Amino acid sequence: MLRRLRTLRSRVFPKFRYPSKGEKKVLSIYVEVQVGGECQRRVARALFDPGCGKNLMSRGMASKLNIHYPDRFGKPILNTIGMDEFRSLGQIEGRWSCNNARFEPRFYDAVWEVSDTHVIYDIIIGNDTITENRFLKWSEELG
Repeated sequence: MLRRLRTLRSRVFPKFRYPSKGEKKVLSIYVEVQVGGECQRRVARALFDPGCGKNLMSRGMASKLNIHYPDRFGKPILNTIGMDEFRSLGQIEGRWSCNNARFEPRFYDAVWEVSDTHVIYDIIIGNDTITENRFLKWSEELG
């Protein structure tokens, strides 16, 4: 059974490669947080987005981790390309890991801003985390 799940996952989430400059990459990651003294771990669909300054989490993902936010108007933390505001309902501290050959087999600490609007991905790993952990390696173009 485990072998079938691994095969299915490898077909759904192809092997990670370092994205080219400006390219975004979606992966399956494990997200882990402490809630009421208990560890909550879930699989999330994550976008690695060097154009996003912060780590973001959908309200739905927060609910899956047993963290619930009342319906309220969040505080603005980011401006989008269309000059809309991204509003955060709050922050969640935790850690994440990726079961992929391109990542070290360890957990990475993170702080996520929880989205007050519908987002396509469960998690967005932003530029600060990408840069801090050297997930992208920029190089000069040779002429």
